[in-house]
Amino acid sequence: MERNPLVYQMMESHLNDVYYGIKDSKPFMIVESWEEIERFIYELTKEICGEEMVNKYYKNKIKRFYSSNGISGGDLSINGSYPQEILDCFIEQNIIKENMIPNFDNIINMEWGFSDEFSICDYCSSVISRIPDSAFWTPDYFYTPYDDFYCGNCTRLFDFVKKIYIEEVLLNNYNAANTILNENDFINEGYTLYQHNKTKMLNSEELFEELNKKYENIIFDIVEQTPFEIEWRVWIKNSGDYEGEI
Repeated sequence: MERNPLVYQMMESHLNDVYYGIKDSKPFMIVESWEEIERFIYELTKEICGEEMVNKYYKNKIKRFYSSNGISGGDLSINGSYPQEILDCFIEQNIIKENMIPNFDNIINMEWGFSDEFSICDYCSSVISRIPDSAFWTPDYFYTPYDDFYCGNCTRLFDFVKKIYIEEVLLNNYNAANTILNENDFINEGYTLYQHNKTKMLNSEELFEELNKKYENIIFDIVEQTPFEIEWRVWIKNSGDYEGEI
């Protein structure tokens, strides 16, 4: 079902903090909060059904749409159901089909998520989930110190993004550990493997302080992470005067 032009117009007017990207080759919208969704649906309902009808059914709820404590439902249901007059308005305006409910998903007719779960790559506009989905999950994205956001694919494909990731995020930062690039990426950038190990935890600060006495360029690299151990590597910039531990 195509999105009604009125819905698009109301989205432009009442969904202020939204961002659009691409996920699985389809448009995807990122929203800040339930409160914003609720205000949008309230304003849309008032536009298509009239203020009198909205007041008839939602008189005691109107203030909640404009408070910091929204209904957190993303729709205008009352005790789990919808007034038939409200449903008829949405159906007559071709915003929803019969047997559908006027919730946010059906009204906007596109995939969406919240900003605390998804981000948009600043280079390719891909939408990336930041929510772990398994015990083996590692982030395939990164933020720069300037809050720019890049996905893992762009980091691997484009040299300038790779350079940003290495120099502004990983390099000499014991709090950061690579989860995007592979060993060939570091070798091609002139780094040499110094150490490869599996431990229950990685005390990167202590190891960094020790290595920093000899080497100017140090990168910590997470190979694999499970609930029981971490497989990690340390890379240093090419130098012929060290004894590596592999």
